Amino acid sequence: MVTAGRAWAETGPDGPTALVPGELALMPRGEGHALRSEPGAPAPDILALDLEQVSDRYEVLRHGGGGAPTTLICGAVRFEHPAARNLVAVLPPVMHVDASRAARTERLHGTLELIAAEARQLQPGGEAVITRLADVVVIQAIRWWLETDPAARTGWLGALHDPQIGRALALIQRDPARAWTLASLADAVAM
Repeated sequence: MVTAGRAWAETGPDGPTALVPGELALMPRGEGHALRSEPGAPAPDILALDLEQVSDRYEVLRHGGGGAPTTLICGAVRFEHPAARNLVAVLPPVMHVDASRAARTERLHGTLELIAAEARQLQPGGEAVITRLADVVVIQAIRWWLETDPAARTGWLGALHDPQIGRALALIQRDPARAWTLASLADAVAM
Protein backbone atom coordinates (compact mmCIF):
# COMPACT_ATOMS: atom_id res chain seq x y z
CA MET A 1 0.00 0.00 0.00
CA VAL A 2 1.35 3.42 -0.96
CA THR A 3 0.78 6.09 1.70
CA ALA A 4 2.81 8.86 0.06
CA GLY A 5 4.46 9.29 -3.34
CA ARG A 6 4.25 6.74 -6.14
CA ALA A 7 5.58 3.24 -6.80
CA TRP A 8 5.40 0.61 -9.50
CA ALA A 9 4.66 -3.01 -8.65
CA GLU A 10 6.00 -5.50 -11.17
CA THR A 11 4.70 -9.04 -11.07
CA GLY A 12 5.38 -11.41 -13.92
CA PRO A 13 4.42 -10.87 -17.57
CA ASP A 14 1.51 -8.45 -17.01
CA GLY A 15 3.82 -5.46 -16.79
CA PRO A 16 4.09 -2.82 -14.07
CA THR A 17 1.16 -1.49 -12.07
CA ALA A 18 1.31 2.13 -10.89
CA LEU A 19 0.41 2.64 -7.24
CA VAL A 20 -0.42 6.01 -5.66
CA PRO A 21 -1.76 6.84 -2.19
CA GLY A 22 -4.98 5.00 -1.47
CA GLU A 23 -4.11 2.08 -3.74
CA LEU A 24 -3.35 -1.45 -2.73
CA ALA A 25 -1.65 -4.29 -4.57
CA LEU A 26 -2.34 -7.69 -3.04
CA MET A 27 -0.36 -10.72 -4.23
CA PRO A 28 -2.58 -13.49 -2.81
CA ARG A 29 -0.25 -16.38 -3.54
CA GLY A 30 2.92 -14.61 -2.44
CA GLU A 31 4.48 -14.76 -5.88
CA GLY A 32 7.61 -12.72 -6.39
CA HIS A 33 7.34 -9.06 -7.25
CA ALA A 34 9.46 -5.95 -7.40
CA LEU A 35 8.62 -2.45 -6.19
CA ARG A 36 10.27 0.28 -8.22
CA SER A 37 10.31 4.06 -8.42
CA GLU A 38 9.72 3.86 -12.20
CA PRO A 39 9.24 0.95 -14.61
CA GLY A 40 12.61 -0.66 -15.27
CA ALA A 41 14.41 1.20 -12.45
CA PRO A 42 16.77 -1.00 -10.46
CA ALA A 43 15.23 -2.70 -7.45
CA PRO A 44 17.53 -3.70 -4.59
CA ASP A 45 17.52 -7.04 -2.85
CA ILE A 46 15.10 -6.48 0.03
CA LEU A 47 17.36 -8.47 2.36
CA ALA A 48 20.21 -6.03 1.70
CA LEU A 49 18.29 -2.89 2.74
CA ASP A 50 19.02 -1.01 5.94
CA LEU A 51 16.34 -1.76 8.45
CA GLU A 52 15.20 -0.58 11.82
CA GLN A 53 13.87 -3.48 13.90
CA VAL A 54 10.89 -2.02 15.78
CA SER A 55 9.71 -5.37 17.15
CA ASP A 56 9.81 -9.08 16.32
CA ARG A 57 7.14 -8.58 13.67
CA TYR A 58 7.57 -4.97 12.56
CA GLU A 59 10.50 -3.26 10.87
CA VAL A 60 11.18 -0.13 8.87
CA LEU A 61 13.19 -0.41 5.64
CA ARG A 62 14.82 2.57 3.99
CA HIS A 63 16.20 2.84 0.48
CA GLY A 64 16.80 5.43 -2.16
CA GLY A 65 18.38 8.70 -2.87
CA GLY A 66 17.76 11.53 -5.26
CA GLY A 67 14.23 10.70 -6.36
CA ALA A 68 10.85 11.72 -5.11
CA PRO A 69 10.14 10.15 -1.71
CA THR A 70 7.61 7.33 -1.48
CA THR A 71 6.27 5.64 1.63
CA LEU A 72 4.86 2.12 1.48
CA ILE A 73 3.36 -0.26 3.98
CA CYS A 74 4.02 -3.88 3.10
CA GLY A 75 3.00 -6.99 4.91
CA ALA A 76 2.38 -10.70 4.69
CA VAL A 77 -0.67 -12.64 5.77
CA ARG A 78 -0.74 -16.44 5.95
CA PHE A 79 -3.87 -18.56 5.59
CA GLU A 80 -3.83 -21.88 7.41
CA HIS A 81 -7.43 -23.07 6.98
CA PRO A 82 -7.94 -25.47 4.02
CA ALA A 83 -10.97 -23.49 2.79
CA ALA A 84 -8.85 -20.33 2.71
CA ARG A 85 -6.20 -22.11 0.63
CA ASN A 86 -8.92 -23.08 -1.86
CA LEU A 87 -10.00 -19.45 -2.09
CA VAL A 88 -6.45 -18.18 -2.53
CA ALA A 89 -5.94 -20.68 -5.37
CA VAL A 90 -8.73 -19.07 -7.44
CA LEU A 91 -7.74 -15.45 -6.79
CA PRO A 92 -5.86 -13.58 -9.52
CA PRO A 93 -2.07 -13.30 -9.15
CA VAL A 94 -2.39 -9.56 -8.42
CA MET A 95 -5.38 -7.70 -7.02
CA HIS A 96 -5.02 -3.97 -7.64
CA VAL A 97 -7.58 -2.00 -5.64
CA ASP A 98 -7.93 1.76 -5.91
CA ALA A 99 -9.51 2.19 -2.49
CA SER A 100 -9.83 5.95 -2.87
CA ARG A 101 -11.98 5.87 -6.01
CA ALA A 102 -13.41 2.40 -6.60
CA ALA A 103 -17.02 1.67 -5.81
CA ARG A 104 -17.73 -0.11 -2.51
CA THR A 105 -14.28 0.55 -1.06
CA GLU A 106 -14.99 3.27 1.50
CA ARG A 107 -14.36 0.88 4.40
CA LEU A 108 -11.19 -0.46 2.79
CA HIS A 109 -9.91 3.09 2.28
CA GLY A 110 -10.65 3.88 5.94
CA THR A 111 -8.85 0.73 7.10
CA LEU A 112 -5.80 1.61 4.97
CA GLU A 113 -5.78 5.10 6.49
CA LEU A 114 -5.89 3.61 10.00
CA ILE A 115 -2.92 1.35 9.22
CA ALA A 116 -0.97 4.29 7.81
CA ALA A 117 -1.71 6.39 10.91
CA GLU A 118 -0.62 3.57 13.23
CA ALA A 119 2.57 2.98 11.23
CA ARG A 120 3.53 6.67 11.22
CA GLN A 121 3.61 6.83 15.00
CA LEU A 122 3.85 3.40 16.59
CA GLN A 123 2.33 3.50 20.05
CA PRO A 124 1.84 0.82 22.70
CA GLY A 125 -0.37 -1.84 21.15
CA GLY A 126 0.25 -0.42 17.67
CA GLU A 127 1.74 -3.64 16.34
CA ALA A 128 -1.38 -5.56 17.39
CA VAL A 129 -3.59 -2.93 15.77
CA ILE A 130 -1.64 -3.06 12.49
CA THR A 131 -1.66 -6.86 12.45
CA ARG A 132 -5.40 -7.09 12.93
CA LEU A 133 -6.12 -4.30 10.47
CA ALA A 134 -3.95 -6.09 7.89
CA ASP A 135 -6.20 -9.14 8.22
CA VAL A 136 -9.22 -6.88 7.71
CA VAL A 137 -7.62 -5.30 4.61
CA VAL A 138 -7.11 -8.71 3.02
CA ILE A 139 -10.72 -9.70 3.71
CA GLN A 140 -12.02 -6.38 2.36
CA ALA A 141 -9.88 -6.69 -0.80
CA ILE A 142 -11.13 -10.22 -1.42
CA ARG A 143 -14.73 -9.07 -0.90
CA TRP A 144 -14.14 -6.26 -3.41
CA TRP A 145 -12.80 -8.80 -5.92
CA LEU A 146 -15.75 -11.13 -5.32
CA GLU A 147 -18.18 -8.25 -5.99
CA THR A 148 -16.45 -6.73 -9.02
CA ASP A 149 -14.56 -9.38 -11.01
CA PRO A 150 -16.51 -11.59 -13.46
CA ALA A 151 -14.07 -14.45 -12.69
CA ALA A 152 -15.55 -14.56 -9.19
CA ARG A 153 -18.95 -15.50 -10.66
CA THR A 154 -17.87 -18.97 -11.83
CA GLY A 155 -17.32 -22.33 -10.14
CA TRP A 156 -17.92 -22.70 -6.41
CA LEU A 157 -17.46 -18.95 -5.89
CA GLY A 158 -20.33 -18.31 -8.27
CA ALA A 159 -22.44 -20.80 -6.33
CA LEU A 160 -21.91 -18.69 -3.19
CA HIS A 161 -23.68 -15.77 -4.92
CA ASP A 162 -26.77 -17.82 -5.72
CA PRO A 163 -29.44 -17.06 -3.09
CA GLN A 164 -30.40 -20.68 -2.48
CA ILE A 165 -27.20 -22.60 -3.33
CA GLY A 166 -25.16 -20.05 -1.36
CA ARG A 167 -27.38 -20.60 1.69
CA ALA A 168 -27.02 -24.38 1.31
CA LEU A 169 -23.24 -24.08 1.18
CA ALA A 170 -23.30 -21.82 4.24
CA LEU A 171 -25.37 -24.40 6.13
CA ILE A 172 -22.85 -27.13 5.32
CA GLN A 173 -19.98 -24.89 6.39
CA ARG A 174 -21.69 -23.97 9.70
CA ASP A 175 -22.47 -27.59 10.57
CA PRO A 176 -20.08 -29.91 8.70
CA ALA A 177 -20.62 -32.79 11.16
CA ARG A 178 -24.31 -33.05 10.29
CA ALA A 179 -25.23 -35.89 7.93
CA TRP A 180 -26.52 -33.60 5.18
CA THR A 181 -28.50 -35.15 2.36
CA LEU A 182 -29.78 -33.56 -0.80
CA ALA A 183 -33.30 -33.73 0.64
CA SER A 184 -32.34 -32.11 3.96
CA LEU A 185 -30.45 -29.29 2.22
CA ALA A 186 -33.31 -28.71 -0.20
CA ASP A 187 -35.74 -28.57 2.69
CA ALA A 188 -33.52 -26.13 4.63
CA VAL A 189 -33.33 -23.68 1.71
CA ALA A 190 -36.91 -24.16 0.46
CA MET A 191 -36.06 -25.83 -2.83
